[in-house]
Amino acid sequence: MRRRLAIRIAAGLVALAVLALVGIQLVAPGIAEQRLRTRLSHSGNVLSITVGALPAIELLFGHADKVTVRMGTVRVRIGDAGNLLATASETGSLDVHAQHVEIGPLGLDDAVVTKRSDGQLMATALLSDAALASALPPGFAVFPVASGDGKLLLQGQLSAFGVTASADAVLQASNGRLVLAPAGTLANLLSLTVFNDPRVHVDAVGAAAARGGFELTATGHLVG
Repeated sequence: MRRRLAIRIAAGLVALAVLALVGIQLVAPGIAEQRLRTRLSHSGNVLSITVGALPAIELLFGHADKVTVRMGTVRVRIGDAGNLLATASETGSLDVHAQHVEIGPLGLDDAVVTKRSDGQLMATALLSDAALASALPPGFAVFPVASGDGKLLLQGQLSAFGVTASADAVLQASNGRLVLAPAGTLANLLSLTVFNDPRVHVDAVGAAAARGGFELTATGHLVG
């Protein structure tokens, strides 16, 4: 009698555990999606979020196998970009698409950031001629003129009082940082760090001509 009772109790506990796991599988994704939506809503308009993990109980501990995010307009500062990218370490793979991104005065369209399960990051965005011109002071212009070996050669022009002066600069990855420096022998003396975050290692940058502007690309990987 006692043995039958023990078997029934054990069977009941197993059934309860199975029901709990099924419930978590159904409920946890929604909880994780809401948490992520709340976090991202501080930066812009969240259109849709899909979070997946197997087993779903991993979501309760902050890990997801795959995250897909679609956003409208996103507003971030350079410093915030590192924080947002670092959160990708909580996911196996990541696919984020924003219709428009504003980084200070600079506006980018059709921005995509992806992360593979091995931690590799890739970002692309369209920069229109009009958006670039509106982000610069009057009389100043910048044009991407060449791309290769993970570097982007830029030409800057300043027009004032009927005189136009030009100079070249290189935007490149250096020891995981994104650095802007004059082209030529002064590069090591006058470099300016554009982006630096110990959690995100920048590997290369580039650009290609696109309709009405340029397509910017960047690759990197997460550290740690």
